[in-house]
Amino acid sequence: MRMIFVRSPLAWLAVAASSLVVAGCGGGSSKPKSDAKTETSVYISAKDCAENSKLSMQVCAELVDGAIAEHLKSSPTYLSQRACEATEGAERCERSGARSFRPRLIAFAISTTGDTSTSLPVYILNTGKDTGFRHGKQNFLLTDDTLVVSKKSVAVYESLRGQAIGGGASTTFGKGGS
Repeated sequence: MRMIFVRSPLAWLAVAASSLVVAGCGGGSSKPKSDAKTETSVYISAKDCAENSKLSMQVCAELVDGAIAEHLKSSPTYLSQRACEATEGAERCERSGARSFRPRLIAFAISTTGDTSTSLPVYILNTGKDTGFRHGKQNFLLTDDTLVVSKKSVAVYESLRGQAIGGGASTTFGKGGS
């Protein structure tokens, strides 16, 4: 085997530069930074979403359909209406089968980051101190300044909660929404 030695200064420079380029490829632990903010909103229908967000009616309808599918597939179930209402609250349950009940779907939480939107079915938050909606253990509190809640969602919330929010007016929370 014969070894080749590089004597030209330009050749050494080319070898050194290519080594730096190769060393900079892959293997790094730096993660790309995302400056996109997530905006979460609560609406009661696709129409409510389209009228009060930047999303089109078609996108809103697809998101609502997805949330309804998740509600039908994974909402909690109870063996009796009494058991359901003991957990969810009076008049907040619906029949889900011949002998089962589940919480009534109240609204949809839609989260948008950049061009991507996702949706969740939400139910009335049934605690004595917090006001808002919930999905599983995730709460969407009306006192959250970053949450956008449509006026229609607030009105439905107030009617089912049995109390007015914000002095009885259908008040919007967070950034607005109507």
